[in-house]
Amino acid sequence: MEINVFSILLVLIPLVLNLILGFFIYMKLPADKKTNLFLLFLLSLIFWQLEELLIRLKISTVSKYVIDGYLSVGWIFLGAFLLHFTIHLVHSRIRKERLFYLINYGVTLGFYLLYINHPEPIAFNYHAFFGDIPVVRPGTLDFYKRLWIVGQVYYALFLMGVYIHRNKGKSKNEKRVSQVKWVFAGVSIPALAGFFTQFFLPLFDIEDIAITASSMTAISVCTFIGMTRSSLFNFLEFVSVDEIMRDMKAVLVMFDKDLNVFMKNDYTNTLLSIEQEHEINFGDFLSEKSKKNLEEAMLEKGEISKANFLELNVQKHNKIALEYSLHQTGQFGDTQLYLLFGNDVSERFTSRQRLKAFNRYFKYFLEASNESFFELDPFTGEIHWNETEFKIFGKDKMEVIYSINGLEHFFRNLGQSEEFLKFKEWIFGKEKTPFTQFVNFRKCDGEQLYLSLNSIKVVNGDPDKFRVIGTVKDTTLEYEHFKEIAEKDLVLREIAWIQSHRVRAPLANILGLVWLLKCDNDVTPEEREELLNALKDSAEALDQVIKDVVSKANLFQ
Repeated sequence: MEINVFSILLVLIPLVLNLILGFFIYMKLPADKKTNLFLLFLLSLIFWQLEELLIRLKISTVSKYVIDGYLSVGWIFLGAFLLHFTIHLVHSRIRKERLFYLINYGVTLGFYLLYINHPEPIAFNYHAFFGDIPVVRPGTLDFYKRLWIVGQVYYALFLMGVYIHRNKGKSKNEKRVSQVKWVFAGVSIPALAGFFTQFFLPLFDIEDIAITASSMTAISVCTFIGMTRSSLFNFLEFVSVDEIMRDMKAVLVMFDKDLNVFMKNDYTNTLLSIEQEHEINFGDFLSEKSKKNLEEAMLEKGEISKANFLELNVQKHNKIALEYSLHQTGQFGDTQLYLLFGNDVSERFTSRQRLKAFNRYFKYFLEASNESFFELDPFTGEIHWNETEFKIFGKDKMEVIYSINGLEHFFRNLGQSEEFLKFKEWIFGKEKTPFTQFVNFRKCDGEQLYLSLNSIKVVNGDPDKFRVIGTVKDTTLEYEHFKEIAEKDLVLREIAWIQSHRVRAPLANILGLVWLLKCDNDVTPEEREELLNALKDSAEALDQVIKDVVSKANLFQ
């Protein structure tokens, strides 16, 4: 069998064109559903043309059967992919029906499986010009398979024709009608050629003319023209700006330098409780401060101003916060126009104001208190404070308290490295319970402080990733107060001991001597003198005890 170069070129040229077109669409155009479906259709066409090319070469019959087994999926599924692409191109209602996909692909798959599993009788016939070409085998379902593919192609053409007819003259769909026309023209030429050569001629036992695959060049040419002239596969072409503006849930207003409104969307009308045709001045809905801010923004150079806030009076006693951006859109005659995009951020704005107020009062609280808050990152060693740390450590110590190593060096110089090591061991240890420690601390000016350190570990998901949050509080006053109470308690204990022990002896002596002098009438003068001296000594001893008690009691003054 001799190879006919012209028959090879009849397939090779369309194949190369489709490969170039497919590569361009894949690399340059957006991957939406319509584009992907057309690429599937183009891929099946490439498979078909590649099969036609290979079986026209001088290769063995076995190789041709193998090639046909793998690549016949292209021409068998060609109609299914084309029909699927078409229903999305014309927005047919059947694109939402599952039954359509089941029939379209299910029947096609059935024909494909029957074809590749029944290679007999021979599926090729020799043609003097084209070489071996696929033919309709008698006694098989090949005729019905081709009829099914032809039906899919012509149904796709029918849907495109109906769409063109129904939308003819409608300016809204003019661009899409133009696109459908180009696809319709590209498919019509090979569809007519295929019907005549592969379906009509076999009915009269006339030999096939294998030009259908070659005529597919029309699809490549018409598709390319549709892409360049009618923006085929440009999904942004059908995005309706009017619909977006109408349905946008944001304030959209166009006005001049005097704030006279030229255009507004439905959301703005609803928000301001006005009719679409009602002429308004946007400044009537703004507070004086907001109006001034907007006028200043309009004076800024450049096409787009930075985002800002407006207070919009939507009702008599109702106001909303509007975050907006202002755009210069061009001129209407001699009038410069501005376009304002705004979002209702009242809830967020209110929350932000409350948060600011809370932070302000919380800052006042921190400044009035003797506490400093810190956050420690164990993995970087960094320590962040809440801007009140200088009250605790003094300004001359500031450079050492922003890292673990600096703080460790600081306490080592104080001779209190042991206390800090306990804190450090807790940080890097497995203990999860809160940590509390009291530390004596001397500031740079010599002032002695007594500090209370309280810390907790905050774990977010991963136990190995945590932060340490804590407070350092100056408890010097409390410490001194409790120290004073403890010292007074010690004095009270000593006074109580004196009263229970030292007072008892001289007081007992005095009582005994007085009783003896009172009751014993036979006491000689010498004995009386001796008793009086003993009474004097006991009184002096009691007086000394009372002085000691008074002396200790004076410590409370």
